[in-house]
Amino acid sequence: MSRFRPLLKDFWKLCCSLKLAIVLATLATLTAFGGSLLMPSRPWIFANMDSVNLGEWLAHQGRQYPGVTWWIHLYGVLLLLLGLNTACCVTDWLVHLRGRWRKSGEYLIHLGFVLLLAAYLWGSLAGFRVAGETIAVGETRPVPRLPGYYLRLHGVEPVLGPSGRPMDVRSSLSLLRGETVVAEQAVRANHPLIWKGLTVLGVSFDQRNDGFRFTGSLGTVELRAGSRIALPDGGELHILDYRPNGARRGSGGGLFEPVFFGEIRYPGQPSEHVRYALREGLPSALTRIGLDLRPLAPLQQPVSILAIHYDPGLALAFAGALVMTLGILLAIGSFYYKRSRGDRPLL
Repeated sequence: MSRFRPLLKDFWKLCCSLKLAIVLATLATLTAFGGSLLMPSRPWIFANMDSVNLGEWLAHQGRQYPGVTWWIHLYGVLLLLLGLNTACCVTDWLVHLRGRWRKSGEYLIHLGFVLLLAAYLWGSLAGFRVAGETIAVGETRPVPRLPGYYLRLHGVEPVLGPSGRPMDVRSSLSLLRGETVVAEQAVRANHPLIWKGLTVLGVSFDQRNDGFRFTGSLGTVELRAGSRIALPDGGELHILDYRPNGARRGSGGGLFEPVFFGEIRYPGQPSEHVRYALREGLPSALTRIGLDLRPLAPLQQPVSILAIHYDPGLALAFAGALVMTLGILLAIGSFYYKRSRGDRPLL
């Protein structure tokens, strides 16, 4: 074992070497600079790079275009080696802390860099980004790819400018874990809902056709999924589902028609399923009981369009930023303290 101690000592010195850090940082910078020159000329490859998680992007685009994206893998390896080099420096400082405590600021900056790099790698591998997620007012939807968590939209309110044009949209959201509300926020531009690495941004708003208003023998009624209408003969019409584009019109055309799916229920009798396409008229199951329904207007429901980001390394990145900031303050304070004593007065 004694024969290998000099080799291990030399290897440890190499791992903690400032020269190695300079070489790795230079190679990483040149790799990123050279690779970025390829991006403007190939937008079909790199255009969505910022809209998805890096790990997912590499799994799809990286595998599909390995000859153009290889430099990203090399850049990641160089950053990882630089992080390991910095971690070795911090470890060596902790081992010899009694003799190097005066350089605490510089080493805290190194530690902050290691934490930030670890947080970025963690978020790139375990995080995700989902754009264009829609949720209607009163609806509760599961958070994509985060089991057990749900989003509930309470209201959507456009924020109008002086000219009357919509400038922003305010969406009142609740985040639930199971049945428990864990966070609430009026989401709008630059005011996301943030909870333990999950960030929900309001992107836009729209309206969704979720039913129709009818007139006829029952007066004015509104039918949508979940509606229950009492029938003249004592039965009940229960709307199970509504599909705005549930039926195709024409043999090969692209026009679609609204369709209701429901069932007629009578006490003590089996239910009878009905399908009601508006342009086809009432189904026979409804006409034979004398029901008259004439469409008046579609029912529109406000919808919020969200972007959902999840980064599990967010707290670690925040800790790294705090450590790095503390290191900078200590380094600056140490520098001016030394200058005040005449120790290394020049830069």
